[in-house]
Amino acid sequence: MKTVSSKTEKTVVADLGRFRHVVSYTADDTDPKAVKVIRLEDSVVNLAAPGVASTPKGKLAYDGVSIKAEEIDICPCFASIVEDLKAVCGAIEHGEPLPDRAFPAEEQAEKEEKLEDRED
Repeated sequence: MKTVSSKTEKTVVADLGRFRHVVSYTADDTDPKAVKVIRLEDSVVNLAAPGVASTPKGKLAYDGVSIKAEEIDICPCFASIVEDLKAVCGAIEHGEPLPDRAFPAEEQAEKEEKLEDRED
């Protein structure tokens, strides 16, 4: 028997820098070597610390052609959020590794210092 058409729906989570990306997508995976994203929604969440989600940032939607911002502020970090989305899409379609973007060390140090001040 030959597979004529195959679609998959998945949700993946990736922490990249200061943001968590909760990505739900539908993809045509009839040919596993040429997966094509049909629809993708990225719910972006701010991270308070590495691995610790805090507040929602907004959503990005991709329809296979264009990216649309929904309920998201266009801030200086917006370009990096879009780059993260493109990296996630590339990982889905081509098996590319996600960029290694750690939570900024200086922000982590500031947050830990504030916590220590509260405890005193």
